[in-house]
Amino acid sequence: MKLKKISFALLVAAAALTTSVSAQNEAKNQTSSDFKFSGGDMNLEIQMASPFAAGEPFSLDGVKFRYFLSNTSAFRLNVNVNASSNTDITQQEDAEADLLELKEKTADFEFKIAPGYEIHFSGTNKLSPYVGGDVVLNFARNSVKEEDQLVDKKLETKKVSEGSFTFGLNGVAGFDYYFAKSLYIGAELNYGLNMTSEFAEKTTYDVDSESDSEIKKGGSFSFAPAAMGKFKLGFIF
Repeated sequence: MKLKKISFALLVAAAALTTSVSAQNEAKNQTSSDFKFSGGDMNLEIQMASPFAAGEPFSLDGVKFRYFLSNTSAFRLNVNVNASSNTDITQQEDAEADLLELKEKTADFEFKIAPGYEIHFSGTNKLSPYVGGDVVLNFARNSVKEEDQLVDKKLETKKVSEGSFTFGLNGVAGFDYYFAKSLYIGAELNYGLNMTSEFAEKTTYDVDSESDSEIKKGGSFSFAPAAMGKFKLGFIF
């Protein structure tokens, strides 16, 4: 009986020693590649505009995908879609006063896609600084639809729509800090060239008594920081 107890105790001690040695070896062998990316890895990250640039608390600035071509380079693709709508009652219905309910509807839509390339430097075990560039394509559209009451309780709807298209070439510089295996936080600064073309402002009516119209708009050109900075959180898979 005593021999069985001693044998069991020795087995437990051996198992504990093996686990301890294995954990120590794993910790010793955990190099920068265990924390950081390597060629063939992919990652997703959430980008947030700096509150100093956006003028409001951290706001989502898109999702970025990266495919690491090697230990020092990566293909990047940033995508962002924003859509919103709002409806306000501008006049309450009143049968006694012959008033109809009137509404004003606004709608906004924006789509941005930005493919690019990054070059990463050695940094430290957990820090990966990089530089690169991307091509930005941004489409935006917004509209306002207003209702108005005409004589004989007739309803008129006026719709005004406009939008823009932006083409940009941006240089980027940033860093990733891996606080855990395959998990990182970081920041990025953009600087580049942006050209914007505005679509014509179109006004349409649903009644024959009013004429539709179209006002041509111009464009703009800028060479300046596209944003003061971005903060990001990402993971490798």
